[in-house]
Amino acid sequence: MDAASATWKECEEFLQKVKVAILPVGSVEEHGLHLPLNTDTVAAYEIARLAAQKKSALVLPPITYGVCRTTSGFPGTITLSFDTMRGMIKDILEELVDQGVKKIILLCGHWGSSHMTALKEASRTIKQRKSEIEILVIPLSALLDDEAKNVLEAEKAEAGHAGELETSLMLALKPNVVKMERAEGEHPKLPQFAVETSGRKWMKTGVIMGEPQLATEEKGEVILRRLVENLAGLI
Repeated sequence: MDAASATWKECEEFLQKVKVAILPVGSVEEHGLHLPLNTDTVAAYEIARLAAQKKSALVLPPITYGVCRTTSGFPGTITLSFDTMRGMIKDILEELVDQGVKKIILLCGHWGSSHMTALKEASRTIKQRKSEIEILVIPLSALLDDEAKNVLEAEKAEAGHAGELETSLMLALKPNVVKMERAEGEHPKLPQFAVETSGRKWMKTGVIMGEPQLATEEKGEVILRRLVENLAGLI
């Protein structure tokens, strides 16, 4: 059930029968010259919604902001601080637990390391208070299986930012917002150990380790189907 379009009474009745909730977590972040800023949010929310149609779960309105440090120098990217992200997720989880939710999936369309750590730390705080609650923190990349990976041509495409994987997925979900004529591959050499406030000076397009020009809607359909089925299996 989609909580965004439900009444409180419908949520109450649903949670009396189903104790699983999915919180899609995205970002407002540059995704190259060809994808919109809300790419991560669209992917997480749509996959959660489609999986919940197969296996009952309460799909919450998505978190549309995240911790985006490497891409923070690009216009349009809005990053939260680590502490803000952790605190917000903790508050939401506490509300869900207090309303009787027993199993929670944080489904992450954005999986930057600091962002993911903030979600895990918030979840750990809830587990310390109520150890019986089950919480999964899942980046979409973790739901890829061999069938999904095998349609990708670029080396390590599943790990890239705004590359073949994300672009194919968006072609399957929202083809009207993808500007394929602008897609460029890029493999910036970001500093491995230096502490920086942004990675923009090492990037031309904002693509990180990706070949978006190889993306197709057909690849995206396969990837989407496998992500939805694998998430439904976890539910």
